[in-house]
Amino acid sequence: MAGAMLVPCSCEPGFYYYMEGFMECISFFIDGFNLYHSIKYNKNHHKYRWLNLKKMCQSFIKKNEKIIDIFYFTAYATWRPPSMERHKIYVKALQLFNIIPIFGKFKIKDRFCPNCKKNTFHMKKNKPT
Repeated sequence: MAGAMLVPCSCEPGFYYYMEGFMECISFFIDGFNLYHSIKYNKNHHKYRWLNLKKMCQSFIKKNEKIIDIFYFTAYATWRPPSMERHKIYVKALQLFNIIPIFGKFKIKDRFCPNCKKNTFHMKKNKPT
């Protein structure tokens, strides 16, 4: 396919025509919150903390597929400044590979003390975007 030009196929949205046939367009949607925690809590996976998501996505596609977008859904833990700064650096690194961050927010839930049942405390929970 060296030198072949991709041309959008007008009759099939999501497909591109090239000399040998059609290319299927693929988008990836990555749940950054669950990805991070699955890596964090499994010591065997710590080597993936700075995972190159673009390379990971490329490992899943076939020859007739083309990655159009990679979306990374995440939220900053603003109450943990050192973690948030590292997270910002990671997101900037992802953007260098044209990965699109989609930011959500953490939801604050009031919880009751399990011992006295009276006092409440705030618990932060990942809120879907």
